[in-house]
This record gives sequence, structure tokens and C-alpha cells, in this order.
Amino acid sequence: RGPIFTDVSAGGNFSPAAATDRLTAAIALVRAAGLRAEAESSALPGGTLPNILDLHTVAAPLRGYVQVAVARGLLRTEGTNFRPQATLTRAELAHAMSVLARMATE
Repeated sequence: RGPIFTDVSAGGNFSPAAATDRLTAAIALVRAAGLRAEAESSALPGGTLPNILDLHTVAAPLRGYVQVAVARGLLRTEGTNFRPQATLTRAELAHAMSVLARMATE
């Protein structure tokens, strides 16, 4: 066992054993896919996907990352919720990595 995803927390502390939430993963995955501009242009006030009911819990400048991650299939919703603060699972990361690999070959 061990971390499935690493993050740098506020203040510059590297925390490789810490869990990563789905919002942080969405941002990292969208950037890794080269879709940052798409995500940041989608982050408009009130710009939500109708099927993501908890998108309002994400800071407005970051909503585009969630929208793009879901639209591109990097991460999935659970019913109508994204669950931004939930811990990213190994299965979710494996799925995202396979989507990134497929995107790289298209």
C-alpha cells in the first residue's frame, strides 16, 4: 500500500503519503492531458453541467477542470454528483491513466 497520487499542499510541504481528493486529481489530470486552456475557458460563473449537482461546492475558477475531466471521461460522476472532496481511489486513477494513454494515441 501507499499513496496513489502525490500532491504539494499549501505552504510547499510535500506529502507523498497523503490521500488525494477528486478535485485535485481532476486538475492534475486535465493539465496532464494538455486541456488546461479548455478547462479555464469553461470556468464561467454559473457555467455548470446540468448532471453535476454538487459542482457548486467547487470554487468557480476550478469548475471548468471538473467539467472537462468528466466530459473527457477522465473521471466519472457518481449518479449526479462529482464528490470533489472524496478520496481518489486506485481504480479511478487506473481508469484515468487508461483514458490519458488513449488520448495520447489519438
